[in-house]
Amino acid sequence: MQMNNLLKFQNCNIIAKSTQKFQEKQLRAVNQNCLVFEISKEGRIINYNSLFIQTFSQEEQGITLPSTLEELYQKFHLYIPIELITQLEVGGKNYTATLHFQDANNSIQAISLLIIPVAEENSTTYLCIGNITKPIKYTGQATFYYCNFLPNCYNIHNINHLEEINQAINKSFITKAQALKESIQYAERIQRALIPSKKQIDEYLPKNFEAEVWYEPKDTISGDFYWVGEGKTGSHFMVGDSTGHGVPGALLSMLGVSSITKLIEERNIEDPARILTCLDNFWYEKLYKTVDQKHRIEDTLEAALCKTTENSNYVEIASAMLPVYVVTEKETKQIQGTKRPIGGSLYKRETSYQTHRLALQPGDTIYLFSDGFFSQLGNKKNNFKPIGKKRFRQWLREVQTIEELSSRVLALQKLFFEWKGDNPEQTDDIVLIALRYIG
Repeated sequence: MQMNNLLKFQNCNIIAKSTQKFQEKQLRAVNQNCLVFEISKEGRIINYNSLFIQTFSQEEQGITLPSTLEELYQKFHLYIPIELITQLEVGGKNYTATLHFQDANNSIQAISLLIIPVAEENSTTYLCIGNITKPIKYTGQATFYYCNFLPNCYNIHNINHLEEINQAINKSFITKAQALKESIQYAERIQRALIPSKKQIDEYLPKNFEAEVWYEPKDTISGDFYWVGEGKTGSHFMVGDSTGHGVPGALLSMLGVSSITKLIEERNIEDPARILTCLDNFWYEKLYKTVDQKHRIEDTLEAALCKTTENSNYVEIASAMLPVYVVTEKETKQIQGTKRPIGGSLYKRETSYQTHRLALQPGDTIYLFSDGFFSQLGNKKNNFKPIGKKRFRQWLREVQTIEELSSRVLALQKLFFEWKGDNPEQTDDIVLIALRYIG
C-alpha cells in the first residue's frame, strides 16, 4: 500500500511516508510540538522523532531512551496498553487516545495521540502523533491516570484534499475541548457553592472578631479550599491545601469539605487537634487502608484550623504541615504545623497533632493560608524567584498598620501581583483567611 499524505494536526504538519517495505518508512515532524513515534504489534518502538528523544531520554540521570512500551512504563510510569491498541481496526479509521497523568510536580499533564493503524504486507504497525502544548520532561515519578480510545469518523487514506483532513481533526478536538470546558465550568459552580460566601462567614463569625478571605484558584477549579462552621462551643475556620490542583485537587478538596462538616456539625467534635486526627483517620481509611494496593492513593491534605469563641479573647489553633502566623503590634508569632499531613502513609502516623491556646489583644490578627502565596514565582525583574516565607512575613508586618482588614488583604494582593509582574503563570492555588480580634 502506497501512502504519501500530509496531515495537519493541530497546526503541526506531519509527513508520513510509507512504502511496501516497512524499513523505508520515514517519519518527520515539521513542528517541534508534535511527538511522533511508531510501535509494532508486539509493543516495540520502531521509529520516533527528535521531540520523542528530547522527552524520554535523560542521560544525565542514567535513563536511556525506551525501546518498548514496557520500558516506557517501567522508566516513566506512562502506560500505553498495547493489548488495546492491537484491537484497533485497520482500513481507513484512525483513533484519538488521551493520556492523563500526574508528574513529580503534582501537575496534571495530558497528551492527545492520533493513532493510525497501518497495514504493511503481513504486519500492522501503529503510527502515534502526539499534540502537546509544551515539551514535557518526565522525571520517572509520573503516575498514570487513564487512557481512552475514540474512533474518528473519517478515512485518512481516501481523502484527497488536505484541508478536509485538517478540518476533520480540528473539529474533533474543538468538540472535545468545548465539552471539557463546559464540564469544568459546571464543576466550578459546584465547588463555589460548597465554599462559604462572605455573608455566610459573617454569620458564623463571633461579634468580637472580623474576617476577610482571599481565594484565588490557579485553574478554574482548585485544590485549595476554606471552610467555616459552627460547633456547640465556638466557630471554626479552616484552610486546606490538597495535593495538586485542577480536577484531582478539586475532588480532594470537596472530600475535605464534606468530611470536616461531618466531624464538627454532626459528630460535635470541637478540639482542633482531635478534629485533625479524626480527619486524618478518615482519609487514611477511605483512600489508603481499605483500598486494594493497586488503587491506593497517597495524596494528602495540609490544613490549618482555628476555633474562636463568643465573648472570649482566647483562640485554639491546630495545624497539619501549614504554618499559622499571629501578627501583633510588636511581633509576628509563628505556630509551626505538625509534620504530618492528613492521610497517606509516608509520614509517621504516631505523630500527634497539637492544639495551641492563645490569648489575643485587640488588633491582633491571625493568618491561615496555603503555600500558594509564598510559592509564587516573580518575573524577570525578580529573577523568577518565589516570594518565600520570609518576605511574606515581612509583608504581613507592613500591612499591620492599615486599619481596615479588607484594605490589608487588598494591600497583600497588590504586593503579590507586583511581585508576579508580567509572569503569566500563577504557580499554585491560593487561599488566605485573615481573622482579627477587635475586643
